[in-house]
Amino acid sequence: MLSPTVVTDVGIDDSLLSEELFGPICPVIKATYKDAVHQTNSGPHPLAIYIFSSDRSEIGYVLQNTISGGVTINDVLMHYGVPGAPFGGVGDSGQGYYHGKYGFMAFTHQRTILEMPTWMDRLMAFRYPPFDMKNMSNFVVKNNLGFRRGEAMEDQVVGGSRSWVWAGFGVLVASAIGVAVKNPQSVRGLFLQI
Repeated sequence: MLSPTVVTDVGIDDSLLSEELFGPICPVIKATYKDAVHQTNSGPHPLAIYIFSSDRSEIGYVLQNTISGGVTINDVLMHYGVPGAPFGGVGDSGQGYYHGKYGFMAFTHQRTILEMPTWMDRLMAFRYPPFDMKNMSNFVVKNNLGFRRGEAMEDQVVGGSRSWVWAGFGVLVASAIGVAVKNPQSVRGLFLQI
């Protein structure tokens, strides 16, 4: 049994800093907070960072310049005990999170399922052979789409929003025609109610 031990004057190359500690041992290194951030970033991402400071600028600097599984400020381990908050590592310190919904999502596979209505196949018939020049024009993509470098696609508007309104209207009309062809009574009943 090892009693709780604080080890001072620890060097950067000491084995206490190169291996994960699962015992009541606390190695202490004298460093500025910027040196501590540099040292933290020179190795694998830690499971947790514990910041002891009342200086908001120091705390902000450490938070903005490090990556870790979690952070507790002015205490240790407390972030682990917050019910419903995600707990887990980054990179070598772990993958994913557990606790509450985060654990459920980490071990759950979400699957996209899309069912196309059969009538849509007639509208998309151009994609099937035999191909002719008229059908091939549906596959042509402009070489210059107009996207600007350094911006996400979401930040750029190409073609304006009206084209999407017309496309949506076209899908709505095609859907209504498909329903009318499949079940004319339902459409007739709809117009009688109006």
